[in-house]
Amino acid sequence: MELKLADNPTIEIVSEKAFLDALEKTNADALETLSEKQEEYKRIWSTARSVGRDFHGLTDGQKKAFDLVKEGKNVYLTGLAGTGKSYIVERIIEWAQTSGLNVITCAPTGIAALNVGGSTVHRVLCIRPGRTLEKDPHPFVPTDSPLPDCDLLILDEVSMCRMDLFDYLSAVLKIAGKIRKQKGKGLCQLLVVGDFCQLPPVITNEERRFLEEKYGYDVGEAFAFQSSEWAFWNFEEVELCEAIRQRDAHFVAALNACRFGDKNGARWIEQHALVNPLPDSIILCSTNAQARDENMQRLNALKDEEMTFVAHVTGEVLKSDMPTDEELSLKPGARVMALVNNSEDTFMNGALGTVINCDGPGALVRLGLVPFCWTRH
Repeated sequence: MELKLADNPTIEIVSEKAFLDALEKTNADALETLSEKQEEYKRIWSTARSVGRDFHGLTDGQKKAFDLVKEGKNVYLTGLAGTGKSYIVERIIEWAQTSGLNVITCAPTGIAALNVGGSTVHRVLCIRPGRTLEKDPHPFVPTDSPLPDCDLLILDEVSMCRMDLFDYLSAVLKIAGKIRKQKGKGLCQLLVVGDFCQLPPVITNEERRFLEEKYGYDVGEAFAFQSSEWAFWNFEEVELCEAIRQRDAHFVAALNACRFGDKNGARWIEQHALVNPLPDSIILCSTNAQARDENMQRLNALKDEEMTFVAHVTGEVLKSDMPTDEELSLKPGARVMALVNNSEDTFMNGALGTVINCDGPGALVRLGLVPFCWTRH
C-alpha cells in the first residue's frame, strides 16, 4: 500500500495511551463509542461457550425460547452456528402440533425452505418474487390461503428476508388477523429464526434504487429488522450461546467474535491453526469460482471415469433457488456434501460423504457409516 502525503506533514508515532488521551480531548463521543465496542467484544468472548459431550435435553437458551413460544410471545431466535436453532424449532413444531395448533414454516429462499421442510415466503403469501418491490403492492389474502387458520408462523433464515418482504408479510398477517378475529381467534404468533451476522438479503442495484425510493433513505443491507413493521411484533430476543456442535469453548468464543467483527477471533484461529493442513481437510474459499476450480482439480485427480448427472426440474424453479448446478460430474472417491435435509432424517444439510459407485442409474454415496443411494434423472 502506498501512502501519499502532501505539504511535508509531520508524522508522530505515539503510544496507545497517548492516542486515547488525545482522542478524549478532541472527540469524547468517539472515545465512548470505542469503549462501548471494546466492552461488547469482552461480553462476546465471555458468553459463547460449549456444552459437554454427555449433554442431553435443552440448553438454557433453547428452554427460554421454548417457554416464550408456549406463552404466546413473538420470538426472534438467533445465535452462532451449532447452537441448536434448528433443533429447538423442531421441538417447538412438535409441541405446537400436539397442542392442536396450525403451524406454517417458511423461508425467504427455496434452498432454506427445503432445509426446514416448509415453503418459500412468496408461496405462502401467494405472490411472485418481484411483487414486494412495487410501490403499492396491495397486500391481500386469497380465499384459499392457509394464513387465516395459521396459529404459529415460523420464518427461518430471517437474515435473508428483505425489509420490503417482511413489511408485506406483516401486512398480510394483519389482514388474516381480521379474519381470525371473526372466528374468535387472535393474531397469528410469529417466530423468526436466523442470524443477522450471516447472509444478508440479495439485492441488485436496480432493487436497491427501488427500495431507497420506497423508504426514502439508504437501506444498507435491507435487513428485515430495518422494516417499518418489525417493531410492531415486539419480538422477545433469545440468543443461543451454548454451542453443541463444537466442544472447544475457546474455539466457540473465537467463532462468535468473528461473527461480530472482532478481529481478535480471526487472530486466535490463525494462532491455533495447523501449519500443514490435514490431507482430507475441507478448504474454505472466498468465492464460488475458487471453490469450483478447487473441486475440479480434486475431481480430475481421481482415475475413474467421470459420470455427469443432469437434474430433473419440475415446475418453475429459479436458478438462485437450486441447491446445486443442473449438471453434476462425479467419480468414485469424490467427496460430496448434502445440501438439503432429508425428509426421513437419513441425512442432514452439511453431511459429508464419499461416492462409492456412479456407473448405474444413480450414485451410491457413503455418508458417514451409512451408504445412501442418490438416483440420477
